[in-house]
Amino acid sequence: MEKGLCKKRSGNINVRERKKIAPSISTFQPDSCYCQMAYKTPKFQQYTFEQVLHISPAEAYETIKSGKAVLHDLCEDWEVQQGRPNLSGHIMHIPLSQIVYHLASLPNDKTIIVMCAHGIRSVQLVAYLKENSLLDVINMDGAFEQWDIQNLP
Repeated sequence: MEKGLCKKRSGNINVRERKKIAPSISTFQPDSCYCQMAYKTPKFQQYTFEQVLHISPAEAYETIKSGKAVLHDLCEDWEVQQGRPNLSGHIMHIPLSQIVYHLASLPNDKTIIVMCAHGIRSVQLVAYLKENSLLDVINMDGAFEQWDIQNLP
């Protein structure tokens, strides 16, 4: 196992529980990723799970602006007030603490690029959604921290 990678946990949620949590998330085929720029080993962060794919902030920006993906900012409200990407119309803000109540509202017709402040929570959410839904989700490598370093809007 590579340094910084965690083994995929299996058996966390049985099928009945999964249907209760995410009843309408079932559109994509597993491992179908619209984003051709995705990569397995993160370049800007060390924390990841084996089944999580990553995309650089610059590539995420281009993919989002092209309309092929939407950015999901899962930071809490107090974090968002400190500044976030300027992608009006292409960004969803559902804090991680509220995500279980909004799973059915996640888009199932585009790649969802998940971002948090440093990349730990986003990797966890992407791993969870990969394991418990058929949504096309990918982690933004380096998170908002790297977005800011690369001077993206």
